Amino acid sequence: MITSKICEIELNNEQSWKNKIFITFDVEWVSDFVLAHVLDLLEKAKVKATFFATHPTSLLEKIQANELFDLGLHPNFNFLLEGDFRYGKNYQEVVDYYLAIVPTAVSFRSHALTQNTLILNYCKQKGLSHESNLLLPYLTGINATPYQCNATKLVRAPFVWDDYTTCLNKATFDLHAVLETTGIKVFNFHPLHVFLNSCNLDVYEVSKQNQHDKDKLSAFTNKSSYGVYNFLAELLAYCQELEK
Repeated sequence: MITSKICEIELNNEQSWKNKIFITFDVEWVSDFVLAHVLDLLEKAKVKATFFATHPTSLLEKIQANELFDLGLHPNFNFLLEGDFRYGKNYQEVVDYYLAIVPTAVSFRSHALTQNTLILNYCKQKGLSHESNLLLPYLTGINATPYQCNATKLVRAPFVWDDYTTCLNKATFDLHAVLETTGIKVFNFHPLHVFLNSCNLDVYEVSKQNQHDKDKLSAFTNKSSYGVYNFLAELLAYCQELEK
């Protein structure tokens, strides 16, 4: 398949990642109806994808039951850094909290990309093998490739496109420019931005307080400009065409 999962990257096998497309999602505590919207798109397209989980929901079982999907962790260390111990009083307890949600996880990406050698080492000790915490935007011209961190022995898979930073910078949604790069092609999406079809962060910021009310949130959906939903739909159509 043209699509693959982060956990399938093998450093001694370039074919496991070169010319592959990795579609990833930071779940970000969204409501089930938002996550279900994304799952429906991916299931219809029959593509592989990696989800980084933030909270318990019955939809996690649905993700795990689909062999095309991988379910990893999206640990949030922000509260710990601010002296709030809701997820644990140290980084080990935070990782353990999220592992309790997905005990079989082997991949992870931290919320806000928080990382250091201590966190990475502990994740490796707990059985995690792949991580995607490094954003190397394709616009930099850097030829991003997966690599192994000598200190932790984790497989590191940089991502080169991200919906949040695209909306933050009000940048152009240019799928072909990303696909023309020669390095690893890891895309990062957030289900809420897909649902809203965000094209900038303006509507996202005012709609967040309604994200658990489907009718109210739907009223904020962007229908006039090309946005994250359109970009994902274009990417899925491209993958489907290559699979023919």
